Amino acid sequence: MESFQKYLEDLNLASSTIRTHLKQFKLFEEVDIHDQDKMIELVKQQDTLSKQKTLSSTMSKYLQFVDKPHNKIRKYITTLNDELAVIHKKRSQKQVESAGVSVADMKKFTDQLYKDKKYREFVIMYCFIYLNCRNQDLIAEVVDAHHEMDDKKNYFVRSKKKDTCTLYRNVYKTSDKYDRKINKFVCKKFVNAINNIAYVFKENDNIDRMVKKITEPLGSITESVITKLILSEKQNMTDVEKVSKNRGTSISTLHSNYNGLRE
Repeated sequence: MESFQKYLEDLNLASSTIRTHLKQFKLFEEVDIHDQDKMIELVKQQDTLSKQKTLSSTMSKYLQFVDKPHNKIRKYITTLNDELAVIHKKRSQKQVESAGVSVADMKKFTDQLYKDKKYREFVIMYCFIYLNCRNQDLIAEVVDAHHEMDDKKNYFVRSKKKDTCTLYRNVYKTSDKYDRKINKFVCKKFVNAINNIAYVFKENDNIDRMVKKITEPLGSITESVITKLILSEKQNMTDVEKVSKNRGTSISTLHSNYNGLRE
């Protein structure tokens, strides 16, 4: 177990991913790893496709670790991914259709938040719409200098003249795959809003509930639904690539999970 953990750590996986793999490993440590068919049979006993994918992913990692064939497991993972993609896409389409709001509606609502001096709410919606942020991205403090930062948190850093600000995202869902994300803001409204708050979200906030409260006039839509609405109106690959870069999500994932590419 310890040697497998070291192997996972050497792959630079996120700590949460490593914990998941170690937990899953306990489910098949008694199975003959020389028989992939038996391993797949164990996977099929899991009651959801997501659980099957999680377990089979750990199996594949472990077989690579012990230098054993894992071709059948990989093929089964591909099958699971295809099935999950169909489910996610149908779900995304249903969410977009049932939301009942457009991107124009969201932008108008965001402008009103600023007029009402609801600066934190404005910053949140602005980042969701124009930067395609996830909730976690906005667990961020507002500071005045780079020396106040560390690489384990997210920050908005105000310029000396407080006429621009920069978001440094060190912690986000796919940060183990991509580098720190840096975005500079020059929009006067946005910068003024940042100048009026000390943080966006805090670590212990119930962010999902807070977002639904903010978007109550829009039907309590979530951050992921906002992204799906934006993608549903994108007309070309350049726009989708921008969302992919902003969010730290591959084009293929946007296509399968967010219904982002028109067919």
